[in-house]
Amino acid sequence: MKVNPDFAMPEQLEYPLPYASRLLSPRELKKQDVYSYLSPKEGRLVRVIGLSLIVALRLEFSPDVSRYIERPRRLSCDGEFHELSFWYRERNGRERCVMVVPHASSSLDATGRRHHRHAQLLLEAAERASVPLHFEAEAQLLEEKPQSQARLRMLPMVQTALRLNNRLPLRQRIVEFSSQLERFRLSQLVKALEGYAPADVRAVACDLIHIGRLQVDVSAPLSDGSLLWRTAP
Repeated sequence: MKVNPDFAMPEQLEYPLPYASRLLSPRELKKQDVYSYLSPKEGRLVRVIGLSLIVALRLEFSPDVSRYIERPRRLSCDGEFHELSFWYRERNGRERCVMVVPHASSSLDATGRRHHRHAQLLLEAAERASVPLHFEAEAQLLEEKPQSQARLRMLPMVQTALRLNNRLPLRQRIVEFSSQLERFRLSQLVKALEGYAPADVRAVACDLIHIGRLQVDVSAPLSDGSLLWRTAP
């Protein structure tokens, strides 16, 4: 089979990265709740602390995000240094930074919403540094936990797909199958491609979800009963 080069890898223009990830100290590795994983998008080991994992997995699985870096830099604010959680670049070239705000660093406003207690000062510092900053509060991230768990369960299958010799032709077969149906279950896909190992089909399906060629409802873990559908190239 002639493989469509469109499926060789996600299309993206490479630009120099403005930051490098700060390495975690031995004390942080020992004392903090650290999560490590090999990022298919970044091609390197990513290490994040606590709730930052939820944001990291969202960025990893977002087809609109081409690159991301954890702990990219610090902002000086009111005599203190505050570390940004992530920098990321979208495929349209827009860049943004995220600061995860735990309960301990937040306060309630009149509407009952939580904000970083130094939000205004940090936004002013970010503007002076030409950093497009937004905040992600702990309460909001906890609401996203089911989606994060679904992405975390798909991640090893995406990593497996990268090592498959038949990845590219299987990608093409899955996309061809998906073009015939508006929606389909993963079990239907496995059955239709019975010439391939079921584990390979599931892994490459997750690979296509990862790059945005397929979609799935991530409010529940991926299973053979999950509905998938194709997105436009």
